[in-house]
Amino acid sequence: MILIYRLHPVDTTRTKPFYNKNKALRTASMTFGISFWLRNLAITARQFSANFEGGAIMNRMMFWLLANEQRMLMWANRRPARPVVNAWLGGWLGAVTHMGGATFTLVTALLCAILAPEPWQSAGWQCAAAVAISHIPVAIVKRNFRRLRPYQALPHVHTCRKPLCDSSFPSGHTTAIFAWLTPWLLIDAALLALLLPVALMIGLSVAWSRMYLGLHYPSDVAAGALLGSLTSVLVSAFWSFN
Repeated sequence: MILIYRLHPVDTTRTKPFYNKNKALRTASMTFGISFWLRNLAITARQFSANFEGGAIMNRMMFWLLANEQRMLMWANRRPARPVVNAWLGGWLGAVTHMGGATFTLVTALLCAILAPEPWQSAGWQCAAAVAISHIPVAIVKRNFRRLRPYQALPHVHTCRKPLCDSSFPSGHTTAIFAWLTPWLLIDAALLALLLPVALMIGLSVAWSRMYLGLHYPSDVAAGALLGSLTSVLVSAFWSFN
């Protein structure tokens, strides 16, 4: 049996609209894809530009802070021209700096905790606990964040006879004195107006003495004051709940 296939000519009048419709869809899809890609590229470029500008601004800010910190340090470390003022200031800051030591803070806190009546007895225990606890993060940060002390890193910085050689950040003396001072301020609200000026004078004097002796930068003492105060507030809050 012979099969005969009959070839019909293609009717272009019927296929052309379908072909044109598919071509239009492909063109629209390609145009949309290109526009979407260009839009994402523009957003990425803007984000990169913003991040680059933000990084540049951050670098300028850090440079400004470091430059001004050195100016503050040199101001706090300077020696007055008048011998009388120099002797008085050196004597006061050289003596008050020892109030931030572990010996003074822990011994006085324990004496009040053992011998003083309430509420000073509770304040003494809180002082001892806050000073001890606050030195844990100080020791951890000093071991992992090595920062030269000002007298080691900068020329023309005055220092004491036997300066410390461990890491400068944060200031352990400033941490201890603010951890020691805060419970006395929280123990009785009626005495706050009387105790606050004394506490500020002692705390700021210890912080200034660390820069006066060339042992710490302003950021060291600021971090120490914040750490000591925060630790003491948390200890006092925990104490009040028990």
